[in-house]
Amino acid sequence: MKKHVFNLYPVANQDDLRISYRLVEVDGELGVSSDDPDLAVRNLNLLAKKVAFGQELAVAIIRGGDKPLLAIAADHPIEPSEYQLTPHVVSLQPQDEVHSVTLSNLDEVTRPIALSFLGWELRGHLYKRKDLWRRTSNTFLRKRPVNVDGLRRDFDVYGGFSPRFVFVNGLLHVAVPVVYCYTDSRWADEAFDNREIQRLAGRRMLYHFGPQLYPVKFQKRTGKTLRMQQFCPEGTNTIANVYDWTVEKLGQAPTGRQLDPDSPAIQYRNVGNQEERYGALSLCKLMLSNDDPRVARSRREYQRNPKQRIESANGIVKTIVTGLSLSGTVLKFDTGPRHAAAKHFDYPEIRWQWPGNACEQSAH
Repeated sequence: MKKHVFNLYPVANQDDLRISYRLVEVDGELGVSSDDPDLAVRNLNLLAKKVAFGQELAVAIIRGGDKPLLAIAADHPIEPSEYQLTPHVVSLQPQDEVHSVTLSNLDEVTRPIALSFLGWELRGHLYKRKDLWRRTSNTFLRKRPVNVDGLRRDFDVYGGFSPRFVFVNGLLHVAVPVVYCYTDSRWADEAFDNREIQRLAGRRMLYHFGPQLYPVKFQKRTGKTLRMQQFCPEGTNTIANVYDWTVEKLGQAPTGRQLDPDSPAIQYRNVGNQEERYGALSLCKLMLSNDDPRVARSRREYQRNPKQRIESANGIVKTIVTGLSLSGTVLKFDTGPRHAAAKHFDYPEIRWQWPGNACEQSAH
């Protein structure tokens, strides 16, 4: 019998998984009365992000009550504190009561909390992988391009995945959709002249900061060389130049090619925030959009059938996702993806009449 195979991998020990959390009241103006109808939602999401990364703990938003609530991991103490939003200030008032529930006994309130906690643990698990870089908060790609052995390639293909947890019929699964990202194979300082660079303002580039790869939003060439371009490194009050600072961090050849102190400096922003930074054009490669003809060609060349995609997902679960834990308990995944018997539908007898002919015919 034929069967449908899904890109979903069941968690085998769901009954052993448990979350414990404490509720935190959000006291203050989020912007509900603002002319901007979305301001309060943005501020609440911003607050959850600040708490999560500032306190280094899982955070979930609970909506629907008189006041917004946050659910935070109970094993992490949190004190009453204030947070600056835009432009409001809110304070957090943690409750003393600790709530605990197993993942096999969730309801409409606790299920989103569990998914938020699982997502936090999953991202933290993947951040530690030295062979991956992050395109978005939930998309991870291998640092080694798929086509790295192509000596005459004019673009790089990075393979990766966008994992997330979902409940299907009450059972917890991890989904690992396979994705690809494309960049120019040439370094930006060699690929584009000054006029072409000016037209790339706002485009994304992949910044190769030694072993770290991350996407940036290119702003402009500063008109100065790496040695002449000064800036204040984050978290310090000292002044440095891009060349000396980069060499101090990564050495003379951070990407396998010598860093030239007289090469162009650039201004860019990290994707997801508006902080302006300075770097080296020679460490960038242009990220290609879907309408680039090279991307379309690559999709044809590297197109894989469903069986091959499932095999890739199998490998991701076995080698990358494995080892993930929740509250100290390691998640155990089934060896294969979720599947179900294929459904077949019998179509009824078809009758039609040819134009200009009164004779009816039937087909089965």
